[in-house]
Amino acid sequence: MTNYFQIKDRCRQGLIRYLEQACAKIRIDDKAKILDIGCGTGVPTLWLAKYFPGTITAIDKDEDAISFLEQKILRENLQNRVNALNVSFFGFNFNPEGYDLILAEGFLNVIGFEKGFNIILKPLKKNGYLVIHDE
Repeated sequence: MTNYFQIKDRCRQGLIRYLEQACAKIRIDDKAKILDIGCGTGVPTLWLAKYFPGTITAIDKDEDAISFLEQKILRENLQNRVNALNVSFFGFNFNPEGYDLILAEGFLNVIGFEKGFNIILKPLKKNGYLVIHDE
């Protein structure tokens, strides 16, 4: 399974340039709360951890992908900043204070844009940032 995820990571790495462009003007402080919805193996999650201060909660319902991400979090010594959870977006208990930045890559394609867009706005703080990367 690890080889599968390594290949997936290499493919995903090629798309980081779009995330960089989308986030270029975003400024958040070191107390920021970030949510990565449908994080998969965490390529964007780890990029967020390098680019932004604050803490990141990364969620995905794929248990194997989360396990792979957890290994990378330990290897990068990010366990104090990144929390990977094996949970569906619909079963996740959001931070009641909300999130300063929410990343949704591929999520809206799965559940539908109109339905999903309104749902992912709910945990976003006022004046927070929402980054969507989808088909």
